[in-house]
Amino acid sequence: MRLRAGGMHCIRNIYMRDNVVGIYQITNMINGKAYVGQSWNIARRFGDYRWGGSCNRHLRSAFTKYGIGAFMFEIIHALPMAISQSTMDSVEQHYIDSMCLLDSKCGYNIRQAGSHGRHSEETRKRISKLHRGKKLSDEHKRHIGEKSKGRFYSAETRAKIGAAHIGMTFSDEALHKMRESHLGKKLSRESIEKRTRTRQSKGEWFSEEHKQNISDALKKAWKTNPIHQSKEWRAKISKTLKGRPWSAARRAAQEQRKERLNG
Repeated sequence: MRLRAGGMHCIRNIYMRDNVVGIYQITNMINGKAYVGQSWNIARRFGDYRWGGSCNRHLRSAFTKYGIGAFMFEIIHALPMAISQSTMDSVEQHYIDSMCLLDSKCGYNIRQAGSHGRHSEETRKRISKLHRGKKLSDEHKRHIGEKSKGRFYSAETRAKIGAAHIGMTFSDEALHKMRESHLGKKLSRESIEKRTRTRQSKGEWFSEEHKQNISDALKKAWKTNPIHQSKEWRAKISKTLKGRPWSAARRAAQEQRKERLNG
């Protein structure tokens, strides 16, 4: 069913009883650009648009520029009430892709299907540019930290994150900023013990090959970096380690060294 915005009260009254679920399309009759969305109650969604409800900023700007009467609202794919959210997302994504609506020249959609759909490449670049150089306040950082506590990622999600970071490289400037941000930070004894318990419970320890690679890298750094040869640096390390309790692995390694020396 199609109608112009001026007649939206009709579709609202007709379909509120039926509670139509599915995919809808909003078309700008002046420039031909369109928006596709989904709803568990399309009539109510149309009413929200009419009365200034929330929508993405591109569509809202178009309503303001052309007037809501210049848009055609239509249901393009009705779905059964028992439909799953993932299936509805797939149907919506089909229409978004087939009409190229993530392209700002063709449509008003700024992200892929679903309430948490991924932003288009164009939108991500715009968001990145907008936030570049911004610094979060301490309160904002604390709020993010509190919201992230207790969050658990599934094995599938962790695998996807790991795959996305394979081959990723950082510029010298980015590496310098990372180092600066961590200077002076010290993990609490509680945090260290928590990490240890987590690794022990999951069996997440370095392989022998990985440990050898770390050892080789540290030996190379020790020999090539002049700071490691200075008395000041050695004194600083010695002072830092004083009073720190040894782990079982470190005590075992020390005993092995003594045995080799005595043998």
